[in-house]
Amino acid sequence: MAKLTSDVHQPLYTIGVVAELLDVSVPTLRKYEDANFILPFRTESNHRRYSQKDVEILTCVRRMIDDFGVSMKGLGRLLALIPCWAIKDCSPKDRANCDAYYDTTVPCWATQTKQGTCEEDECRLCPVYDKASEISNLKEMLKSYVV
Repeated sequence: MAKLTSDVHQPLYTIGVVAELLDVSVPTLRKYEDANFILPFRTESNHRRYSQKDVEILTCVRRMIDDFGVSMKGLGRLLALIPCWAIKDCSPKDRANCDAYYDTTVPCWATQTKQGTCEEDECRLCPVYDKASEISNLKEMLKSYVV
């Protein structure tokens, strides 16, 4: 018997199911993945599996594009502004050596070099990735980290 889970990061949904849930095409979901908006889990046979958190992020992505008219490039820039260093409480030394701290074009989970507190972390399980579902409220998010 299958176990029910309340873990929002549990990879449950196939790409077809998520496309149907969000009323988008499968190629659109692949395009969002290529743009680094989401990080679906990959099975041993390389099939994508999406979690409830991924669906929440994709719902926010659709809202930003459809309702607010944000371009994909613009959305990538907004996601890059999520203050990962504040969320993860990185030291000044870690910040100085971190691509995500300086790169304004892609979210931290899409940067090439992982250093310090992120070195061993799985990005799709990170609280910073979780914040992507709140990107439509970026200003409020940033206010909460201003000292």
